[in-house]
This record gives sequence, C-alpha cells and structure tokens, in this order.
Amino acid sequence: MTPSELEQQFGAAYRATRYVVPSLALTLRVDAPHPDLDAELQRRGVAEWAFVSACNPYSAAQLCAHENLARHQNLIDAVRAAGWGCFEGAGEPVAGDWAAEPSLLILGIGRDEALALGRCFEQNAVVLGRLGGVAELAWCR
Repeated sequence: MTPSELEQQFGAAYRATRYVVPSLALTLRVDAPHPDLDAELQRRGVAEWAFVSACNPYSAAQLCAHENLARHQNLIDAVRAAGWGCFEGAGEPVAGDWAAEPSLLILGIGRDEALALGRCFEQNAVVLGRLGGVAELAWCR
C-alpha cells in the first residue's frame, strides 16, 4: 500500500489512538506536543523518540494474545540489543473496536531507525517525535 492508501484506510484510527506509558504517567496523541515527555528526554539527554508496536502485522488481522506477546518480546530484545532506552506502553484505540496493543516508547531512536524497526515488525506506521515538537504519525511502507 502507498502512504496515501494507508492514510485513507488507517489514518483516522491511528490518530484517534491514545499511546500510553503508565510508568511515566504519559498519554501521547498524534499531532500534539508533549511537555512531560520533553522533560523526560531532557533528563536522559536524548532528543528523539518513537512509539512502536510489534503486534497485529499490518493491522490486517488481530493475532491471539500469545502471538502478540511473543512479537512484543522480540521487539524488546531488538531495542535492548540496539542500546536504546525503552518503556512499556500500549496503543489504546478510542473506539474500543480493537484490543490495546503492547508497545514500547523508545528514547534516543532516530526517525530512520524507528521506521526501519516498524518495517522489521511489519507495522503500517510508528509514532515519533523530537524534543520540543509534536508527535507525528509516520508511515513505514
């Protein structure tokens, strides 16, 4: 699918999703600034971040919890092997028509690396940003 086709099919749902990180008491929203996350980035001396899931490849079908948790553990392993800091999170759809997806808030990861990680885990998109900016929905395909 092209980015415009992905936007048409999934854009509204992904933008309506809450991207939550309970351990940091953060709820991220696409196209919004996040001063609390900016403060965390400053404390850790990094300028970029991404919110990435490994669940439900390409949003084509909802996998069982066991499969999604195995994929999530593979994501954790890949992020730790690369040396990025991360926090457990979840993408929570507002409509409730999809189960919340285990995800990671990854600190210090650049845009290109975040998109590559999303592609590696068969995701349509990742949410990413920079210190002082707004959360952006970025298409992986």
